[in-house]
Amino acid sequence: MTEQELDHLLTEYGGIVRTICCSILPGQKEDSEEAQADTFLKLWRSQNLPEDVLHLRSYVIRTARSCAIDKYRSTHKQGVAFPLDEQEDAAFAVELESTLESRELIDLIRTLPPPDGELFLRRYLYCEPSALLASHFQMPENTIRTRLHRAKIKLQKLLRKENML
Repeated sequence: MTEQELDHLLTEYGGIVRTICCSILPGQKEDSEEAQADTFLKLWRSQNLPEDVLHLRSYVIRTARSCAIDKYRSTHKQGVAFPLDEQEDAAFAVELESTLESRELIDLIRTLPPPDGELFLRRYLYCEPSALLASHFQMPENTIRTRLHRAKIKLQKLLRKENML
């Protein structure tokens, strides 16, 4: 990868990488910055970056999540994978991550009624806390959690129906 290509990745995806790292490592500025640097280092060292913009974005997001989660694990040395509202959510997020690369999965998530699809992506893909989602969508935090729970059940049914889970 050339320096120009790396600069393009930094410009194009720097914001989303920062958001993901800060969401997974809240209040840990140095760790978050280190995870961001690790993300772009991995991308720079990668031999075969996807050429398709959608796949590249997905690859960058997965790399950022992986680096931030690795940093979280190394600093906390606990059995918790990453901070989510409930342990059940953590298990579902790990299950979901294994099929995240699939374009069909993202299409299924987008079939959820508004704003559930966006809530779901922002919560489980970008690891945004429920409080932030509540503020953004101007809903009580309990409503956000209820909508996410129902969306998760709907998505699990759809995934089973499509033999993706």
